[in-house]
Amino acid sequence: MDSSICTEQHLKITNEYFINPQKSVERISKWINKRIHLAHPRVQLLAFLKHRYTFLSYTAAIEKKCAKYIITPNSKDFDFTLGEARLILNVSSKTLKAWVDKNLREAGQRNYRYGCYSSFILENFLLYKTDQPYLHPAVSGGVLKSMLTLNEAIIDVKQS
Repeated sequence: MDSSICTEQHLKITNEYFINPQKSVERISKWINKRIHLAHPRVQLLAFLKHRYTFLSYTAAIEKKCAKYIITPNSKDFDFTLGEARLILNVSSKTLKAWVDKNLREAGQRNYRYGCYSSFILENFLLYKTDQPYLHPAVSGGVLKSMLTLNEAIIDVKQS
């Protein structure tokens, strides 16, 4: 999302995780808060979520210290796989597949980008947990399906 850090910094941060986990939580949460305008904290913590059993309490502590995320015109849109989407939403693959399959059957659509989930859709679900449409502030006019919740995108297809 922004400039990378050198190997020496990586080693220092890794060492800090083992030596002083509380300071490490503070450092990571500050980094996330500096970039909170770009992506939801769970999106930024995806690398830790992929190893959730190892980092479960660590990521929970970081999330508690993160500022409230609001989608802005500077927010980045990323595409995630089914596995990544389920980690971000904290649901099982089976549950996520069932949600998608149910919505596809209801809409009668077969050409949905199955397995590709927009971060705007995931973030909207995390923020609002509703089926109400939410347009990204950068959108001017028109409805972009990739920026609506999954249900609203499917309903929009049904109506067209």
